[in-house]
Amino acid sequence: MPGLSRTRGASAALALHDLGEHRDAVATAVGALAPYLPLYRRAAAAYARDLTTR
Repeated sequence: MPGLSRTRGASAALALHDLGEHRDAVATAVGALAPYLPLYRRAAAAYARDLTTR
């Protein structure tokens, strides 16, 4: 199911936000979207990685 990973990423991001883990929520959301942003795929993936290592 191709859309399942997007749904899982969005759900995880919302749950993290509700838990007050805002940085992880943004990293999860951007990481889930990165494969679907052809012009910004590498930049978005790098940004998501950077957020999780701070």
